[in-house]
Amino acid sequence: MQSPVSYSLLKIRAKITILQLMKKGVVVCLLLCLSQFVHAQVWEVLENRYVQGISHLNGYTYLTFGGYSNLPAKFAKVDPEGRWFETTLPQDNKRPVVPIFFDEQNGIITRFSDQQGSKMLRTSDGGSTWELFQPNYNPEGFGPQILQRVDDQTVIGRHNGTITITTDRGQNWTRIPLDDELRVTAWSLASFGKDLIFTNSEFNGIYKTTDLGNSWEQVFDQPTEAFHMITPTNGYAIKSYGGLSMEITLYFTYDGWSTYETRTYNYPKYQWIYMFVITEKEQFGFFNGSDFYMVDDIQDESAEPELYQRLRGISPNWINRFDDVYFLNDAQNFIRLNTEIEATPFDLDHQPLLLYPNPTQRLMAIEDERFDQFQLISTTGEVLMGDQIEQGVIDLKQRASGIYIIRLIDSEALVAPRSVRIRLN
Repeated sequence: MQSPVSYSLLKIRAKITILQLMKKGVVVCLLLCLSQFVHAQVWEVLENRYVQGISHLNGYTYLTFGGYSNLPAKFAKVDPEGRWFETTLPQDNKRPVVPIFFDEQNGIITRFSDQQGSKMLRTSDGGSTWELFQPNYNPEGFGPQILQRVDDQTVIGRHNGTITITTDRGQNWTRIPLDDELRVTAWSLASFGKDLIFTNSEFNGIYKTTDLGNSWEQVFDQPTEAFHMITPTNGYAIKSYGGLSMEITLYFTYDGWSTYETRTYNYPKYQWIYMFVITEKEQFGFFNGSDFYMVDDIQDESAEPELYQRLRGISPNWINRFDDVYFLNDAQNFIRLNTEIEATPFDLDHQPLLLYPNPTQRLMAIEDERFDQFQLISTTGEVLMGDQIEQGVIDLKQRASGIYIIRLIDSEALVAPRSVRIRLN
C-alpha cells in the first residue's frame, strides 16, 4: 500500500501531465499597441533587497529594509524630486515594518514582536535620526503586518484576527479582537477618516466600521482575496480561484456595495492571483505570476485580459500606488513602475510554469527541472527551511497555514534564483 505522501505525489504528477496538455490549447493575446492605456509603463529596479514596509505622505515615500539574517535594519526616504535618503536604524530594532509619518517631521516605525517583546522607534526630524520609543501596549502581542495612517494622530493596524489602533501618534494602543468571521488572513485596509474604515475576510467578504473597530458591519458577502476602495462608495474586489482554475472574478460597486457588478475573466497560467490595480479609466490590471495583464475596460463585458508586460525573474509580493507611480516588491528587488515613460517591448521568451497548485496544503510540483533546491521564507524575510527538490516536487511538511515565499535555486547557477509567493491552506 502506498503512503499518503506517495499517493499525493502521484496526484500532483497527474496534474502536471494534465496541465502540459491543456497549455497547448491556451492562446495568449499579446497587446502590441500600448498607447491606448492610461499609463504607458516600464518597470525599473530601485534596490536589490527586500522592502519590509512602505508608506507615502505629501509626495514623500518612506521605506524600511533588513533587520533579519544579520542584515542591518534601515530606513529610506524618497522626496518628491526622486532623491534618495537612507539611514541605519538602531541595532536592537529587528524586522521593522511599515513606517508611518504624521507630518513631514514626525513618524514612527513598528516592528514584529519576538522573545524580547516589541519595540517602536520614532523620529522628529523627518527620519534623519531615530530613538527607541516604548509606548503603552502589550509587548507580547503587538505586530500588525499592515498599518495605515488614518489622520495626523491616528493609525490602524491589522494582523489576522486583531485590529490595533492608536489615536495619539503611538503613545497608547488599543487591541480589538475581531469576530470569528473576520479571523482569517487578510491583507487589505482602506480608511476614510476615523468614521469609515474597511477591511476584508478572504472567505466572508468586506466589512466596515464607523467606530474605530469596535463593531463591524458586513457590506459585501462574497469571498474576497483583495479589495480597493477608491472612494467611500467606489470599490473593487477580486475572487481568485487559484489551484487549477483559470478564472478570476472582479466585483465593482459605485454605492458602497449596496449593489455591485461582476466580471469573470480567463487567464492563461495556473497561479494564485492576489494583486490588482484599477486605473482612472477603469482598466483592470493584475499579476499572474510575473506577467502583468490588463483588461482595457471593465465596462466592456466582452473584454478579456491581454498580456501587457512580462517581468523576467520577478515574483511580486505586494503593489502600492502613490500619486501616479506604482511600487512593486518581491523577495529580491524593490521596483518602481514609472507611469510617465513608454513601455519596453515584450519579452516573449518561454517561461515555464513554476509552482502549482497554489494555494496548496503541503506538496507543490515544479515544471522547470533546472531548479533543484528551495528555501521557504516568511513574509518578514526569515528563512524557515531549505531542502532539495526531489523528483520535481517540493514537500513543505507540516507548516502552519498562511502566506510564504519559496525561493527556487539552481545549485549549478545556470539560471538565476526565482521567488514565488504561495499560500498554505
